[in-house]
Amino acid sequence: LKQQMASLERDLEQARKQSEMDKKSYDDLVRERDILSKGLRKSEGSSERLEHLVKIKDQSIKTIQQEIANYKEEAKKQRNLLFQLERERDRYGKDATDATQKCLSQMEEVKR
Repeated sequence: LKQQMASLERDLEQARKQSEMDKKSYDDLVRERDILSKGLRKSEGSSERLEHLVKIKDQSIKTIQQEIANYKEEAKKQRNLLFQLERERDRYGKDATDATQKCLSQMEEVKR
């Protein structure tokens, strides 16, 4: 009976030690889970911020591309207007030359 009792006490002590080890392992795992969860939340926050920044950058790129297209269109209009003004200048210059020639020729006729 004493041997049986001693054996049971040893088994009980081993069970306590195993229980303590299991509790320690459990606590370690809970602590590790908490650390990983905190890291995951930080990563998610960083990912959301980066995603937001990418969206802002994409929008900025689209805006700048639209501005460039507008500037190109305006430059094209300005070139066309410049070309038209140069043609008018040439035409008015020719008209002025013709009028001057006509005036001089009329003045010659009056002198005769």
